[in-house]
Amino acid sequence: MSKIESPEPFYSMSRRAGDMLFLSGFGPVKDGEVIGANIEEQTIFTMDAMKDVLESEGATWDHAMRVNVFLLNMQDRDGFNATYMDYFKNAAHAYASSYRCG
Repeated sequence: MSKIESPEPFYSMSRRAGDMLFLSGFGPVKDGEVIGANIEEQTIFTMDAMKDVLESEGATWDHAMRVNVFLLNMQDRDGFNATYMDYFKNAAHAYASSYRCG
């Protein structure tokens, strides 16, 4: 389990299964408040939090095999992608996006 403190008592930020490391859901939220005025700032906050957990487990973004992304607004896609790709300059991986409809 992650060495990073969990926001909830029964919530693990990460979990290992053999050589595999799984991260839990992350978002731009701290102390119940959304962090960041736009999608770029929210993406940086979220990706940095995930990076901290990866590093605490001895991993980097280069180890990522797949990242699931959920955006509330499809119009945020371009801003998200531009910021997100800054974290994957040398890594090719599977990336799945979902958008809220309605």
